[in-house]
Amino acid sequence: MASEKQGAGVHLLFHSTHLLEERLRELLRPLGLHAGQARVIHALGRVNEASQRQLSSEFNVTPASMSQMTKRLVSNGFIKVREDPKDKRSTRLSLTEQGRQLRDEVVAVWHEVDQIVIDAIGAKNADQLFAQSGRLRDALGGRAPMTGSDKRETTSVARLHQGGMVPGIRDFACGHGARIGFSPTSPLIEKRQGGFCMATTGKQLFTTLEADGTLTVALEDVSFADPVQNQVLVRMEAAPINPSDLAILVGGADMENADYTPGKFVARMPEAANAASKARHGLKLPAGNEGAGTVIAAGDSDAAQALMGQRVSCVPGHAYSQYCLADADMCLPLGEHSAEEGASAFVNPMTALGFVETARADGQNAILHTVGASNLGQMLTRICKEDGIKLVNIVRKTDQVELLKGLGSDHVVNSSEDDFMDRLSDAIRDTGAFYGFDPVGGGTLVDTAFQAMEQVAREQMSEYSRYGSNQPKRMFIYGRLDTGPTILTPSYGFGWTLSGWLLFPFLQSVGRETMGRMRQRVRDNLTGTFASSYKSRVTLEEMLTKDAVMDYRAMRTGEKYLVTPWA
Repeated sequence: MASEKQGAGVHLLFHSTHLLEERLRELLRPLGLHAGQARVIHALGRVNEASQRQLSSEFNVTPASMSQMTKRLVSNGFIKVREDPKDKRSTRLSLTEQGRQLRDEVVAVWHEVDQIVIDAIGAKNADQLFAQSGRLRDALGGRAPMTGSDKRETTSVARLHQGGMVPGIRDFACGHGARIGFSPTSPLIEKRQGGFCMATTGKQLFTTLEADGTLTVALEDVSFADPVQNQVLVRMEAAPINPSDLAILVGGADMENADYTPGKFVARMPEAANAASKARHGLKLPAGNEGAGTVIAAGDSDAAQALMGQRVSCVPGHAYSQYCLADADMCLPLGEHSAEEGASAFVNPMTALGFVETARADGQNAILHTVGASNLGQMLTRICKEDGIKLVNIVRKTDQVELLKGLGSDHVVNSSEDDFMDRLSDAIRDTGAFYGFDPVGGGTLVDTAFQAMEQVAREQMSEYSRYGSNQPKRMFIYGRLDTGPTILTPSYGFGWTLSGWLLFPFLQSVGRETMGRMRQRVRDNLTGTFASSYKSRVTLEEMLTKDAVMDYRAMRTGEKYLVTPWA
């Protein structure tokens, strides 16, 4: 029982410091600082002047990290640099007049954090908390930077926070040499450079398929290491459930008869589907291609540091989580856009733009799309209208016809109507769309598109050929909404090509310049051309309930789910 209470106490400490960290970040944001920069400003105010080497040593960070941190403070006019007269290879840093004024504002923020604690638990309890936290920090070998090896301070959260070296209030009980951090592969507490380490913890979803066909999808408490180099740590706020996510989440499993418990479901995978997934047997895999949130920690690189404190869209591959480590180069700063607006800012927008880029590279100025009313399909409609690309949209319902016509689509054909084939041929004839994209995969939809293309092409032939027309016809399959076989019939000659299309190989093929141009277009038009809509919003726990799973796994057009990890 005692060990359980102690463990609970540690988690309460972690949770409380995390909540204070959130408050601190909000208070420092108007100053244009993150917590690490604020500490440097305060430390330089204590000693008047210090070298880069002294600062990195006192804060227990690498020289590269300290260089990145001070570089921005210098460029913003808060710190001035002079050559060290005793060592030409070294520089000395001190506060400018503007920096000294900023230090006063930083101190005011520290005391405002103190007041938050006092207001929450009362002055007497706050004094005791500050005193005990100081004793804990000292016992773990910590001290405030630039105060001398034997000097201790134990007066308040503000004073203790000044002595930490990890950005954020979560280290208020630690000082120099007592960095707090977890690693996903390390024990809960690990010794590191004379102190103890404890990083960010949160819930994350994992999916595991065993060799016997048992699929387990469950939430687990996970520890996230501090970001390094070009990594950033993102506090996730929203993540969509895309069709590309469902293959690893549910695949072909029997979800109707699955066993559902809070934060978990266990289902059986049919034998054929299980055999096809042999490569993942026994692997515990994260899920969630994309999402959006706020960067709360960053590695040493310029790209990572530039994202500190910003809300970003990211593609971590494990977005169904409260925190994610992501590559800074794959993050898109959202500016004033909300996390919900930016959650789907990568997969669908970049895919739709990729279709147009692919078509143009092949000399095409018309496209056929087989699921026109989807979120991606609506984006493609807007893009084609803006770029002068002719587009044929296939839909299944009358209201979807009206939806796309309202977006400016001139050629929308309803596959549920009796004259669908004639209307599809008419649209291809009007546009010259012998080039298309299909996310369904299974069934006869691709075959139908090829038949209509061939029908139009044969009308243009001057003489009969038993090999069919010479008109090149091409379709790309970019999804498996239908996991059944793709059915093709020998009814359109030999002048056709069927290929797969995947986003990430495409982006690798076009290079950074094209990808950068595409991403900038997405950001500039996030609430217009690339806007996404959602049917429902669910928490991590709610996304694993039977009602939610049975609804979103149906993949109905226009009924996408959004996961909000903290709601």
